[in-house]
Amino acid sequence: MLKNYLADDGPVLSEDNLNASSGVSGGRSHDLQLRLQQKTRQHEETEIRLQEVLLEKEDAESRSMMLNSELKRMRSARSPSSAEDASGRAVELERKLAEVEQMHRQKMAKLENDYHQAVNFAKTSERVIRRVQEELNKQKSANQSLQSDLDAARGVNTSEA
Repeated sequence: MLKNYLADDGPVLSEDNLNASSGVSGGRSHDLQLRLQQKTRQHEETEIRLQEVLLEKEDAESRSMMLNSELKRMRSARSPSSAEDASGRAVELERKLAEVEQMHRQKMAKLENDYHQAVNFAKTSERVIRRVQEELNKQKSANQSLQSDLDAARGVNTSEA
């Protein structure tokens, strides 16, 4: 997803371009590449965690709906002879439903918090990636400039000899 984003909206780096930028700033370029890979990996891990939390949310919702439907079924299936027994079961099911709903609310709050953290992390990662990309481009430009100066100096030295 991040590569698609960079391909659509930002400069695209290939291994050839990155390897061609060795020289004076080669160490700095390598560090920037490593940071970019690390941030990309962290972003992907965050997206995976977000998907897991969404699945947990769906599971909690389905359990809540199942208990709710069971409670409704139990209420509608009351027989006159076992009213006390059914009443006890209904109270127990209502208690379980309240517990599940409370757990669901807690999970939803955690999910929302995780979602906001993931969004914030993604935005921060994108900013860092953009800055790293800009720094990498600056280093490449400086490297090319130094390389052309070196080539020019070598050309002057060979003509003097």
